[in-house]
Amino acid sequence: MPSGGGNSDFDRSFYAGVGGAVTKLTPATDGTIFELDSSESAGALGFIGMDFSKRLSLEALTADLGSATLRQTTNGAPEDIGYSTIAASGLLYGFASDRNLFERTGLLPYVRLGLSSMSNEADIALESEDNVQVWFGGGADYMLESGFGVRAELTSYDGDAQAAQLSLLYRFGDRRFNGYGNSTPVNRPAPVTPSARPAPQPVPQSVPQPVPQPAPQPRSESPATPAPSAAPQSRSGGLNGVLRGVEFAPRTADLTPIAQQLLDRLAALLQSRPMMVVEIRTFTDSAQSTSAALALTRARAATVGRYLLSKGVGRTQLRAKAFGSASPRASNNDAGGRRLNNRVEITTLSQ
Repeated sequence: MPSGGGNSDFDRSFYAGVGGAVTKLTPATDGTIFELDSSESAGALGFIGMDFSKRLSLEALTADLGSATLRQTTNGAPEDIGYSTIAASGLLYGFASDRNLFERTGLLPYVRLGLSSMSNEADIALESEDNVQVWFGGGADYMLESGFGVRAELTSYDGDAQAAQLSLLYRFGDRRFNGYGNSTPVNRPAPVTPSARPAPQPVPQSVPQPVPQPAPQPRSESPATPAPSAAPQSRSGGLNGVLRGVEFAPRTADLTPIAQQLLDRLAALLQSRPMMVVEIRTFTDSAQSTSAALALTRARAATVGRYLLSKGVGRTQLRAKAFGSASPRASNNDAGGRRLNNRVEITTLSQ
């Protein structure tokens, strides 16, 4: 899907969940020989849904809400009336950052509005209101990056049935927020164990081109800054490989002046080829936690994307992925290996 701002770049995804509920059931007994004896019960539910945009999801649910106990006023004999429902609704998410809304991660409060169809099971005759009722409620999801999450909600299916629900859910697929207005689906990288790490590979080289000599800058994460180079080009004319010299101040997403000069060249090249679509990929070493490394590379991917956009590159030409400390090119046990692992790569998707 083309890159850009707004919900047009949101990649729809399915989710499903199951849960339990504590319910309050209050069947109408006016005009009958019954009175309500016990209204509290327990229930179970299952649901499926689709995230249509960063704020809107549509959902279908079926639930067994338990039963209420009635007692005859004439002889005190108890009777149970069971409740079940099928329902459909829309969920409107808010009060969360764009990143969390696009990725469906973190705490995601929502309100719900829809319709429910209630069924009662009992051997007694009670007054029944309209079968289809307005369903409304409010709650929050808390989603992990793995796709698993929990949901807590207070909801009312109709005037007779209210519930406090707690559910487990899973969202299929994954997306990464690139920091400048859209989400990019990616595969969750598998953890890299020492035995599975690939052997060091040579960094793609390109023909050096003269650039103005910048003033001395703060030392980057690499022990020695490589000579600036243009974007690596393959024989087919695409851009593939490591962007040598595109570096950041240590443990930040701040581009060095040399990196800005090199990205200026890349921006000019992309402007001259408006049909080319490229993907920016960012990596770092394992000197910090997995979550911190992923957050750092996300910020760096966003910085590179914003810089290229500021130089006139079209939004439809850019994609972004952040890999954290996954996919190292060399060992992280020495400075040379960490130098190779802290990198920005580019891959041509179409041209």
